[in-house]
Amino acid sequence: VIAVEVRSALICAYAHTESVTQEVHQAFDAADTGYTSCADLYERCARATGKRASDIEQFIRDAAVIDREMIALIRSLHAQYTIALCSNAPLGLVESLMSQYHFADCFDEICISSAFHILKPNPKIFHIVL
Repeated sequence: VIAVEVRSALICAYAHTESVTQEVHQAFDAADTGYTSCADLYERCARATGKRASDIEQFIRDAAVIDREMIALIRSLHAQYTIALCSNAPLGLVESLMSQYHFADCFDEICISSAFHILKPNPKIFHIVL
């Protein structure tokens, strides 16, 4: 795990009812499977929580803290091993984080759920990685 799971952080911060929690889960599932965009994710979460889409986007970006020690470990392992990243996430968010934190070069393969419309733990996504 190289980043905090932002869905849980958002739910803890803003979902004060079961219905809001369910809507946030549905919004993330749709974005993580690539059936909606990051902008749609922010808008759906905003409607569910009563926040602004821009506030949701900022919250998610702030919450997506990259574990720099893990990246350093991955870099050291990458010198000897083939390394893949497999993530349940909207592609746009992952691309933004990779650009911001400069860690795309740590991986030989990058498999983001939204690009394939498959979420972990579905075995199909692991077959794609392999």
